[in-house]
Amino acid sequence: MTEHLIFNEKDTNTIFLSVLKATNTKSVGLYDCISFFIEPKSKLLSCVGGSELGLNRYKLSYPDDLNLKKDLSFSLSSEYLTEIKRLYKKSELQSLILKLDISNKQIVVDVMQVAPARQHIASEPSPKHIEFCEKLSAQHYNTISMSDFKNLASYANEYRPMDCAEVSGIAQTIKVQSDGNVHEYDLPERLNVTKDINFVLNSETLKQITNSIESIDSDSDAEVSISIDEDMTTFIFGDVTIEKSNAEFHEFHQKKSIKFTEKICMTFDLYEFKHEIEAQLRLSSVKKSKQNYLLIDKGQLTVIISTEQNHWSKTIFVHRISDKATHAYLVDLHKVKDVFIADITSADQITAKVLSYNNGEFILGFYKNETSGHHYTSIPLSLSDNEIKKLQDIKIVEKNKQRENQELNEKLGHDEPQLDFFNKTEAIKTVKSEEDEFGLDDI
Repeated sequence: MTEHLIFNEKDTNTIFLSVLKATNTKSVGLYDCISFFIEPKSKLLSCVGGSELGLNRYKLSYPDDLNLKKDLSFSLSSEYLTEIKRLYKKSELQSLILKLDISNKQIVVDVMQVAPARQHIASEPSPKHIEFCEKLSAQHYNTISMSDFKNLASYANEYRPMDCAEVSGIAQTIKVQSDGNVHEYDLPERLNVTKDINFVLNSETLKQITNSIESIDSDSDAEVSISIDEDMTTFIFGDVTIEKSNAEFHEFHQKKSIKFTEKICMTFDLYEFKHEIEAQLRLSSVKKSKQNYLLIDKGQLTVIISTEQNHWSKTIFVHRISDKATHAYLVDLHKVKDVFIADITSADQITAKVLSYNNGEFILGFYKNETSGHHYTSIPLSLSDNEIKKLQDIKIVEKNKQRENQELNEKLGHDEPQLDFFNKTEAIKTVKSEEDEFGLDDI
């Protein structure tokens, strides 16, 4: 008996780019293959592949001209499929066609329209793949609408950089690990996360699920089903099933979240802020210096460099500030220079907050906008209030110098020079490229 499995371009890409990519080629007979399951009565054709860290199942288009009367299942080795992928890509075909010669003893697979492809004797489906399919039918699921899950995924994506995140519908919180530190935030009510939606995933899985959901043409009633057991978390949406191991999150669950207190909130011109710092960092003595400061004094933000040879200060225009008390912080200007902007629509300004953690550390957190409940990136600070007087003196010297320059210009009849310290158009291009690099355009 001969049958032909015709996979359209989308299904072919699913097999080669999603399932085959996830297989473990070193696990002989268990995870180094893709298993195919054909169920004529239900008109279901699916493939399963993956590794010990999780399996994926994709439902494919069922061929109309398939004449099978009984269920059929088999597996193809990842080595064979990798070779077929290479030949298929080279042929520039739009469809992958597998010819199946089916007998009581074996299934011989051949690839049509790709001349160099060799015949391959299929194997039984992987026992792990069979066990996985049986588990999917038996386990309990909680559901969330596809639209609500998209909103939740978009919200979770705002935490950059993010190692992993735990969503708790019970506590209505999201716990995020970033650079080894764990922070906990309240979930906005608009996300509509019910008490039975609880899961944890890493940034790679979040990206995989988000990309898969975006490729689905879903209706308003579409749902995401979530199931969690001791070892695995399973997500089902549309024709896609993604399973991920919980093992990597053991250490994450043991960590206590670091709580912070907001000390100061301010909105200022970030382009000027970054440009002036970049200009000063061109000096070798400044590059090596650890004596760089942010002085917040009388509602003003001043960047100050203090080395043995150089004293320099620049006051940045602040649009809004929540506290006009005086504080000084040590800061690494190289880290400031590398800060990127998430909200390009209001690129003239950036909102930043000085945050104090319960472990005594300080950071300057940068926010998408003034209403964001969390920062998307941050730089470390060190409180240096004992040096306020010295820094104020440096600031006064700079202010006096500006006044003297103005008086000299008036005395000599010179117009005050209007220096174009930075090209804002070029700055926007730079920031936009940084946005693309960090994936911020997806936020």
